[in-house]
Amino acid sequence: RLETLLAYVLLMLKEPQSSARTKAIRAISGVVTADPSTLELAGVKQAVHLALSEPSIAVREATLDLIGQHILSQPQCVPIYYEAIVKRLGDVGISVRKRVVRILRDLCLKEPGSPHAVDACRRLVSRVVDEEEVQKLALRAFHELWFLPSSGEQLSADESAARCKQILSVSSRATRQSSEWLRQLLRKLVTPPAEGKASLKEHATVLRVCGQLVSQLKESLLQLHEAEAEAE
Repeated sequence: RLETLLAYVLLMLKEPQSSARTKAIRAISGVVTADPSTLELAGVKQAVHLALSEPSIAVREATLDLIGQHILSQPQCVPIYYEAIVKRLGDVGISVRKRVVRILRDLCLKEPGSPHAVDACRRLVSRVVDEEEVQKLALRAFHELWFLPSSGEQLSADESAARCKQILSVSSRATRQSSEWLRQLLRKLVTPPAEGKASLKEHATVLRVCGQLVSQLKESLLQLHEAEAEAE
């Protein structure tokens, strides 16, 4: 019965009316919500990839919303949909690009040490020179990924080392066009908020984390210098 439904959905996604294609996405959403593991089914994969390439911005956004809601609970599905998701970072629809930024941010927060997380950060850099709405979302993503502790008010030693490694990796791949992104981010972070106890508390935490990261970077550079000296 499920395979029959998926076959029907695939036909609906080829209908000329956008309303029919929207109904198709809703049908897929119902299937995946009931059982997220169905993201691995060939019919669902085909339907999602087809929907992400179709002309309606609303349908593409709805499809990304569907994936974003369930892919993190099904980590084995990340490799299946990752390339299709990041491809939409260049989408003509601002709402679509914003949805992709949110998905990549959530992926990085869920699995910060995974190869996909590192690649996602590198790709997010391209959005800091996007439209203002997308740019703000991308900068906020890096704010959360690098400068807010996962728990407590400061980073653990392992967290500090891992974030410095990721920052260096992403910065080294930044293009000349986006080379200003880290400076913009740091400038925003060190600027005190206008008001609000919660904002002031977060700002203090960010400054504390920045201090930890600077110390870690200095330590990493010293270790690198020592290693090079020993090699000589």
